[in-house]
Amino acid sequence: MLAFYLSLIENEKEKRQFEDIYFAYKNQMYLLALKLLNNKHDAEDIVHDVFCSVASSHMDIINNAECDKDIRNYLLKSVKNASISLIRKRKIRSDYEDMKRKEKVELSDNEFLNRLCNKMEAESLMKAMADMDEKYQEVLYYRLVLGLSTSETAKILGRPANTVKIQISRAKHILADSLFEKET
Repeated sequence: MLAFYLSLIENEKEKRQFEDIYFAYKNQMYLLALKLLNNKHDAEDIVHDVFCSVASSHMDIINNAECDKDIRNYLLKSVKNASISLIRKRKIRSDYEDMKRKEKVELSDNEFLNRLCNKMEAESLMKAMADMDEKYQEVLYYRLVLGLSTSETAKILGRPANTVKIQISRAKHILADSLFEKET
């Protein structure tokens, strides 16, 4: 698999750097995913997805890390978030399948509407974020998805902290406006 990941990277220096982090952290990443998912195949898939993501579009984060601990934390946080996302997707799918299996008379009107609204809200949120300018997507991703502070996000993106703070605020407003426009 390493050869595949390296094929996604053009810069020789970054290839060596990626190879170093691959051998240094792949086992820790796998063990974390396995602990969260309790399934070896899913854990392998999550680690693969994280390494693909890093190799294809996030080497800048690795390059901007100040120390090995930052790289380790970023990779483990990515594995954790990807694992939680997979768990949530499966729960949503399971809830939907449960809902389909139940007789219509078993679900109250309120329960049916709540489940339907939750699914629609999640889909609307993802579509609205996909339509945003990339700089706003980035700050929301680091802040909301990865849970990084404003200063950590600024450091990774190479932007002043005040700029990132303003971008996060604007991104939230743009996202809210986009979601509320679709409702009307």
